[in-house]
Amino acid sequence: MKKYLFAICMLIGFGMGCSEDISEEGASTGSLTGIVADKTTGQPVATVRLELSPGGSSTVTGSDGSFSFKSLQARNYTVKLAKEGYKSTEQSVTVQAGIPTETHLLIERIPAVITLDREVLDFGDNASMNTLSFNMVNNNYVDLEYRIIENCGWIESVDPASGTLPYGKTGTVVVKIDREALLAGVNETMVVVSTSDGSSELKVRATGFEKGKATLNTLEATEVKACTARLNGEILSSGHPAYTERGFVYSLSPMPDHQNTIAVMTALVTDDAQFSVALSELEMGKTYYARAYAVNEIGTAYSTNQIRFTTQAILPEVTLLGGELNSETMTATIYAQITDPGDPAYTECGIAVSTTNTNPTIYDTKFTATADGYGKFEIHNIPCPDFDTYYYFRAYATNAAGTAYSEMKQGILATSLPEVKTLAITDEDAEHNSAVLHGQITHTGLPAYTERGFVYSNIYESPTIYDSKIIVEGTGTGTFEHRSTLSASKSYYVRAYAISAKGVVYGDVVKLFPKDYIELTAAGIGVQPQDGGHMPWDEAYSYCKNSTYESLSDWRLPTVDELCTMYEHRSELGYPSGYFWSGDRYDLMSTMYYYVSLSTGKKDYSEKKFYQYVRCVRSIK
Repeated sequence: MKKYLFAICMLIGFGMGCSEDISEEGASTGSLTGIVADKTTGQPVATVRLELSPGGSSTVTGSDGSFSFKSLQARNYTVKLAKEGYKSTEQSVTVQAGIPTETHLLIERIPAVITLDREVLDFGDNASMNTLSFNMVNNNYVDLEYRIIENCGWIESVDPASGTLPYGKTGTVVVKIDREALLAGVNETMVVVSTSDGSSELKVRATGFEKGKATLNTLEATEVKACTARLNGEILSSGHPAYTERGFVYSLSPMPDHQNTIAVMTALVTDDAQFSVALSELEMGKTYYARAYAVNEIGTAYSTNQIRFTTQAILPEVTLLGGELNSETMTATIYAQITDPGDPAYTECGIAVSTTNTNPTIYDTKFTATADGYGKFEIHNIPCPDFDTYYYFRAYATNAAGTAYSEMKQGILATSLPEVKTLAITDEDAEHNSAVLHGQITHTGLPAYTERGFVYSNIYESPTIYDSKIIVEGTGTGTFEHRSTLSASKSYYVRAYAISAKGVVYGDVVKLFPKDYIELTAAGIGVQPQDGGHMPWDEAYSYCKNSTYESLSDWRLPTVDELCTMYEHRSELGYPSGYFWSGDRYDLMSTMYYYVSLSTGKKDYSEKKFYQYVRCVRSIK
């Protein structure tokens, strides 16, 4: 208090020491002076920032807390005071013209206490949550000593319980509770963080439960087979305290427990509410009863429900992987796999085959195989005696439950034609009517060919077996030949052939004793190489009709279109010149016939009596 009075006295003394002289400028302005002191102690406060509004003039107090503003307009001002560690404040002052204004301003120090980052620390009802933390914050500018005060039986520890928190720093406090000490329902207590100048409070909350056994539900059994099954259960509530053991009891009589069970089957305790165990060495065809159980320190709890299941044989599972049909050996190879041996395991497996039943069974035709457990098997040389017949295949596996089948796959012994070539004729001797015909079988066909040889014609360019043929004995692939004694007075078209159940195939055509006329395949005609002369139409007609050139008797006059094609191919004909008769009449009522220039391609017509050139042709295939 004495220090406070000292500051006031200094202010008064400071005022008394002011000069009373007022300059001419001072007549319209004034000044503001004073001291800033601590509100609690009265001590002057240095380095306080002061700011006037309006105007924005600012200054800082000296080491004695004094300040001064000069040359201020006469009016009302708001003085804002700010200093770290103190509460910011404002005060109104009035500056009069020509008169020094003196004022004493007070600023309040912020209490030196530690603040907390939360108001409540809630552990809730999660049985596994026993530890939480909160943060302490020292916003002051001095280090603060603290201690934590709590008086609660279910708070196990507070760490750290006391210490020094440096200014501007944050510290963490860990609170650990003992849930076993909680009462049923919501439990609350206060934790106090105390310093020399004050304290902060934190509410701690946790929910306790009534002690009791766990509650469970037994789910339906799965994977039930001949001698095995899987039991399934779920925890509906963990009890309090939480269970430490869980599992199943099972028996041939209802409502099994630990005194009436074939075996106690424990399950691993995890965070997952659902659990299961696998049973083995069961008797096939028996009915079993099972219940889930859980144990805590209160005792053993059983599910209120029980499940019942009967063991039974399970069919194996088999897959047909594929196969191959061999048309040459007329057999099949089939590949399959046992994907599940069944329960009990299969005793036989193999392939079922039929040509009539699209889903063949072991009562059609079967071929057994050797396999062990899970694994692949294959069967070779399955007879397939018929071509162009579909064979249906299914893999099978048999156990006590019956016979299981795979999906069906089908195959057919595909037939194919032989492949034959006509080779070049050799030893061709027209004088002695002799030549050697050659052929080659490059593929026997499926089924294999039954006849081979040569066909020939002196009329048709593509002879068939319905013209004339020469049979050459033999089988298999390779070359074959025949010495021909056909008359060289005619030209023959020859080709090799082979006959199988699938049909007849031919090689390319070759000519035997070929004749010297020109073939224009574009027009489908053969053309004699020389003109027949210059004559009227009737003589030209008779000339071609009676021609036996190359021992052929089917010569004739060309049509108009054929003559036009001959013009287009005149280079192949030796560039004939002049007009040539056509066999085409100008019209049905006319006695005039067309002719074409093989020099220019010009087409015209005239009476039959006029003379034109003649070139005989014959049709070819």
